[in-house]
Amino acid sequence: MDQQQELTHSIPRLRRSSDALNRGQALFFVFSMIIFLGVIASFGVLYFFSGRLEAQNADLKEQIASVENELDPELLKRLMVTSATLENGQKLLSNHVIASNVFEFLQQSTHPKVEYRSFTYSYIDKKVNLSTIADSFAVLARQIGVYESSDGLSSVAFSGLNTDPDNNIAFNLSLLFKPSLVHYKPVQ
Repeated sequence: MDQQQELTHSIPRLRRSSDALNRGQALFFVFSMIIFLGVIASFGVLYFFSGRLEAQNADLKEQIASVENELDPELLKRLMVTSATLENGQKLLSNHVIASNVFEFLQQSTHPKVEYRSFTYSYIDKKVNLSTIADSFAVLARQIGVYESSDGLSSVAFSGLNTDPDNNIAFNLSLLFKPSLVHYKPVQ
């Protein structure tokens, strides 16, 4: 009888634990169903909006086609040729060398007591070679200092230092310009 009594006492314990298990499963099932229905609803909304977007896209394509048909084909050809010409002109100007910038630079940065006797400009090398005369060594030093502190030059070299019969200081200058100074820049 003891065994039967033990079995009777253990049955309610099993029921209690199975009730808790059933409640947990029910909560999990409800939670899973909510997620499942949410995913289904999301797909439905996406399907609806994708259909609308496809219809709008088709409408826009029809509008573009009708506008293209209204345009004059000869005008389109001329516009395309003009566009290509402008693009080629822009490419040409971006690589175009402007020597006037070099002259303007020399005019603005030359000391009043310095003379240039000869001038050679190489647009390929962006380089100017000058045969120069200054009144004194102090003027020479100031002139070279101005060139060395300039933003438009990448290097300054002087050579052939000597005096002429009038006691002026004769020397040769070699100025290497930065590309930004000698290339065309469109006005913006």
